[in-house]
Amino acid sequence: MPGLESYLHLAFVRRHPGLLRLWSDLETSVLGKRIAKGIRSPIFVCGLARSGTTVVTHILNAHPQAGSFLYCDLPFVEIPYFWHFVASLYYGNQRPVMREHGDQISIDPHSPDAFEELLWRNALPDYDPDGFCAVRDESYANSKLEELLPVAMNKVLYVRGGKRRYLSKGNYNLYRLRYITKLFPDAKIILCVRNPFEHAHSLARVHAKFTAMSRDDKYFAKRLEILGHFEFGPLRRPICLEGGRSEKTLEHWERGEDYEGYLLQWGDAYAFAKKFYAGIPNIHWLDSRSLIGDKESAVSQLLQFCDLPREEMDFEKALGLVTGSTAYQTAATPYDAQTEELYRSLPNVSA
Repeated sequence: MPGLESYLHLAFVRRHPGLLRLWSDLETSVLGKRIAKGIRSPIFVCGLARSGTTVVTHILNAHPQAGSFLYCDLPFVEIPYFWHFVASLYYGNQRPVMREHGDQISIDPHSPDAFEELLWRNALPDYDPDGFCAVRDESYANSKLEELLPVAMNKVLYVRGGKRRYLSKGNYNLYRLRYITKLFPDAKIILCVRNPFEHAHSLARVHAKFTAMSRDDKYFAKRLEILGHFEFGPLRRPICLEGGRSEKTLEHWERGEDYEGYLLQWGDAYAFAKKFYAGIPNIHWLDSRSLIGDKESAVSQLLQFCDLPREEMDFEKALGLVTGSTAYQTAATPYDAQTEELYRSLPNVSA
């Protein structure tokens, strides 16, 4: 029985983007008017990995209006309609399993994740080696992507049973938000933030775990790379921002100082976010401590911001997705006052 992300199938499919595009165009023609709709107020969840983007996406995906890319769309995310006739046979009756990250979040073929990133990868000519984190603002233009994204969104909504609100999880969308809001001016954006010292510790822990897993599974690191996950493992890449400290980050990592390198990455990413996104009304900054500390209030505010009526969903079940295991302990590792000051200056951060 194939796994959630069978490497051999995934690698084969992703090596043939031209064929995927032909199939996608055929699917678009078959669906016709059924997907010829405007995209209304799509929801984008972003932030550094380990900032809470997965649990937030799971909460929002539990709302009956929201539709997202799911594991069962792999490996054919470009043709979700054609593939859904086969996916149930391909995945079989798989039971939920815990994510490899060790965060007690369970996934199954119907769980959402950041598979929209595969579309960005195909459409961005400079994606590799570091264009995945290049800043795309309102001055950026990409006709291929601007044609592709709305069609893909409408396909997802149709396949999910006629859902009305497209939901995206994409950590690297953190560097594309001004471009995204140019394409979708009524977008609702959730920007996830986490205490930097807890965050860097969590990143270092998962990197160590994934590096060890890559030694035992020769396909594991490559699978991460194909899916556009460059945060962890032996194929890890730093975030490269103008004026950032990616070279110092690499120096730390080469010395085995993962925590210190990740702390620099946190500072670069959220200093950038504060400079360019603070004060934008359709961006909701969500601190993980608020989510853990008062999840009923935080989830209520999240739904209200996204214009998703609370009474339409099983609210208690949504709250159950936020568990105590999400509240990580602060590591007994180096403290940096400048980073702490940046964290406290971000919008909606809990002291």
